[in-house]
Amino acid sequence: MNRFILFIVFLSSINSLSIGQTFQMPSIEDSYIGTNNSGPCLSWQTTNNGTYPMIFANHWTWNALGCGAGAHRGMYKFDINPSVTSKMLYDNRAFMHLFFPPGSTETHFYTGSATNNQFYVERINQSWSENIVTWNTQPTTTAVGQVLVPSSTPNPSTQNYIIDISGIALEWICNGAPNYGVMLRMTSETQLYRRVTFTSREWTEVSERPYLRLEYAEIAATGPDTVCLSQNFTINCNLTNANNPSVYTYAWTHVNSGTNYTTQNVNNPQTVLGLNTYVVTVSNPWCQTAKDTIQVFVAPNAVASIDPVSPLCQDVVAFNLTAATVGGTWTGNGITDASLGTFDPLVAGVGTHTITYTISGPCGATATTDIVVNPSPTPSISGTTAICEMQSTMLTASGGDTYLWNTGATGASINMSPINSTTYTVTVTNSNGCSATDSVLVVVHGLPNAAYVATNICEGNDVNFIDATTITPPDNIATYAWTFSSSSPVYNGASDVQDPLMSFPGAGTYAVHLLVASSFGCTDSIDGVVTIFANPVSDFTYQSQCFLTNVFQQTATPPSGLIYQWDLDGDGTIDETLPSFTYVFPDTSEKWVTLTVIDSNNCVSDTTKLVNVKGGVDNPIMPNVLSVSSSINNKFDFQMFAPGFNECIDYTLSIYNRWGFKVYEAVNNTNNPDLTCMQCFTCQTSNGAPLVPGTYFYVLQGNKGIEIKGAITIFE
Repeated sequence: MNRFILFIVFLSSINSLSIGQTFQMPSIEDSYIGTNNSGPCLSWQTTNNGTYPMIFANHWTWNALGCGAGAHRGMYKFDINPSVTSKMLYDNRAFMHLFFPPGSTETHFYTGSATNNQFYVERINQSWSENIVTWNTQPTTTAVGQVLVPSSTPNPSTQNYIIDISGIALEWICNGAPNYGVMLRMTSETQLYRRVTFTSREWTEVSERPYLRLEYAEIAATGPDTVCLSQNFTINCNLTNANNPSVYTYAWTHVNSGTNYTTQNVNNPQTVLGLNTYVVTVSNPWCQTAKDTIQVFVAPNAVASIDPVSPLCQDVVAFNLTAATVGGTWTGNGITDASLGTFDPLVAGVGTHTITYTISGPCGATATTDIVVNPSPTPSISGTTAICEMQSTMLTASGGDTYLWNTGATGASINMSPINSTTYTVTVTNSNGCSATDSVLVVVHGLPNAAYVATNICEGNDVNFIDATTITPPDNIATYAWTFSSSSPVYNGASDVQDPLMSFPGAGTYAVHLLVASSFGCTDSIDGVVTIFANPVSDFTYQSQCFLTNVFQQTATPPSGLIYQWDLDGDGTIDETLPSFTYVFPDTSEKWVTLTVIDSNNCVSDTTKLVNVKGGVDNPIMPNVLSVSSSINNKFDFQMFAPGFNECIDYTLSIYNRWGFKVYEAVNNTNNPDLTCMQCFTCQTSNGAPLVPGTYFYVLQGNKGIEIKGAITIFE
């Protein structure tokens, strides 16, 4: 059956081009072959024209070339494998687009005896190559599906051709025939003159190169993404670019259950809860099928029932309401978070509040519930909240019907004596069963610990009383009250300074009382005594002796444990530590001597005196004549002719007569010196008998190496 063509101007790219379901498939091989019966054109039969930019189908003469009559045939091979998806299938429509080469003088034309320039398009049966094929090697063709292309209009013409070769393409695409392309030849190659001229794939302008247009139908399965359980819905298979949709058939499968349907659109298909998969297979009468898949989620119908809430107290902490299905929106008085369903009784206030829970969407639902908010009690605690250690306080709670203290007590009032600062909490409950708590801190101020430091001291000195009281911070000592008393000596004193310096009238024991008070008013006291020691007696006597010697003696009867410190030369250094002693001075000048006495209490007394220091004596000048009757020169009186001799020298005076007999002897002891001439030699014997006048001899021997001898004459 011959087909005819439509003539339109249509520009396209030589490369494969997809516009929706329309594919422009380029020529992948093309050439023309020729034959001539005479002259130099006899070589046409063996000439290859695979690279020539134009394709000819004609029957003409070439006398100008010195050739005779001849013919040309054109050959095209197109790509028939477009990039299609699984949702496309061939719609049995194929159109070959051929372009007249602009500027060519070889127009579509018939003349002479020819009445048309019709040509055939025939399917080639054999393989060929555009760079090898010649007239002599041309492949065979088949008339099956042959297309008769009508004459061009007008004549001559430069029209572009669109040729329906659907029957030929069907053989390639659906019936398994190899794609060797098509051949263009005149319907008569014996009747002159007729021709058509087209571009080849080597034509310079890409949009004027030949191509094969293949039309594909496309399917698209559609339906809702989500439906609710038991909701009516339809799944559709949309068919586009189908020339005759009525010849297409449909086969649906519900993958989940295996249920099948044969209509293009399916109303209320089989479902399961959750994700449902539907596959549609579309077929046409020619050869191909297409498939598409749609998934519909079947959601359960929401259940918006709200979990019940018991009556609440106003001070309950905000909490989240719950429902059978999550994801809804909460509204109502007291809702502070619509997504979480946070209900705050304090925001809602006392009363009954209707709460609405809404699950939006096609499967949504709505529910309501009433929440009762009861008032909470307002507790308070009264009583003394600051006490001293060892004191107690009465705390009284109010604002409710029943009371429970953190001590375990259940009455409204408690009497507490805390050791340390303590927080007392009471839970107050009203008739609705609502409770609230209140707390109070009872601050326990520590008692001061009264203490002081004082040192017993010697008479005549002030006593420094040092406060040593302690107290736990942050409290501090605010006042001090000191009292001092004694009955002997009688004394009463007081001070309000922290560290008083006190003077006492004399030695004795004095009572001390310290009362301290903290900044809060907590008090403590301490009693003690302080002793004032009597100072020791430091007086002394001294006896100046000869040869720089003095005898010192302290005069008080000392208690045991006294320390004596003698400064014998006034230089401030201690020269002696005995209570009585004899001391030899280095010279005869007067000396300031100080005695310092320290007793066992470290009390000190001192006395200073000016002491006369005696030096040595000269040897006596012994007379050589004594007169018994004289009142002056009648004795040896050393105090007269040798002052101090008796006091300084221990000696013996012996008198001898001329026969050597001792008639007189006197002994002088410096410890008991003869200062009144009681033992003076008065011209008498030791027994007091007068000596006869005459010559006598004397011997004086004493310490200090003294020895004096001489003669003395006694006269009447």
